This record gives sequence, C-alpha cells and structure tokens, in this order.
Amino acid sequence: MKKTLLFTILILLLISCKKNNDRLLHLDISFNIINRNINNDINELRLQNNKLVSDVNSDTVKDLNDSTIKYIRYLDSIQSLCLGNQTPFFFKGERSEETRLSQDFIKKTNVFLSKLEYNIKSPFLKKRAYFLLNVNDIKLDEQSFIMYVECFFRNVSCDAFDFFINDRKRNLLAIQNDILYAALLEQCNTLEPYF
Repeated sequence: MKKTLLFTILILLLISCKKNNDRLLHLDISFNIINRNINNDINELRLQNNKLVSDVNSDTVKDLNDSTIKYIRYLDSIQSLCLGNQTPFFFKGERSEETRLSQDFIKKTNVFLSKLEYNIKSPFLKKRAYFLLNVNDIKLDEQSFIMYVECFFRNVSCDAFDFFINDRKRNLLAIQNDILYAALLEQCNTLEPYF
C-alpha cells in the first residue's frame, strides 16, 4: 500500500512538474516574441529617424539627435556586459550591492533627460519623455521606496536585462521620432506657401 501511494505521489509530482515546464516554455516563447517585436520596432524607428533627421534644418534637433545616438550606444555597451545571467548593475550574490555601472546608468539617463527637458518646447513631449525614460526611485508609500535599478534589474536573467534595455531604446527612439516630426511640422509651417 505504501509503495502504491508513494508511486502515485511521485507520478503526480512528475506530471505537475511537466505542466509547469510547459507553462514556462510558453512564457519563454511569448517573451522572445515580444522581444523580437521590440527589436523590429527599434530597427524601423532608426530608419525613420535617420530619414527625418536629414529633412530637418535645426541645430537643436541635430544636437538632440547626436545625444540620442550617444545614449543608445551607451545602452548597447551595457547590454553587451550581461554575461552568464549576471546583470552588470549588481555584484554577484542574492543581496549584493549595486555596481558603479548602475549609478552611471542613472546619472547618464538623468543628464540625457535634462537635455531633452531643456530643448523640447512641447509640454506633451516633455511629459512623455519623462514617463517613458525616467529612472526615479519608485515610491511604495509615504515612507518607503525601491530604487529603480533594484526594481527592474536585480536578479533578472540576461534575456530580461536585454528586454528592459531594448524597451528603453524603443521608447527613446519613439520620443526622438515625435520630436523630429514636431520639428518638421514647425519647419513646414514657417515656409512660404507655394501658391
């Protein structure tokens, strides 16, 4: 009787583990599809933005474009540092300290956002840039908060790290696209009519 009960429990355990593995496989496939779509968006936005930059005659826009390219290169460089499912923002260990790179990431992002804030005229675009790119700590209640890098990057796999960085790149390029279209529209409105 004990052997039958033990055998039944073992079979149930194996079946339940298989179901969880199947569920994880579906989640992994979905995650990879979403990440691939984000990469496609990034490539499409890069192509659009490169064309728009050549159409806009504004030193401010060209300066913002240079800053955007520099920031994207920076994001590319930190993405390449994720090895063996160890994010470059934290030292090894469950409750390890953040690395200097995580502080650098926060600093460079805030400098980039300040530059956008200073140069963008549209309140809507300023808010959009802030909401999509800010790296402020997340307030849980009146007395407690969680650091941005803690929330998004602690104990994540390199796939998840790539996802979050790619999502940031896509958001950045979408904002750049909006800025370029706004500048092009403003430029067209200042031209003399052809008729």
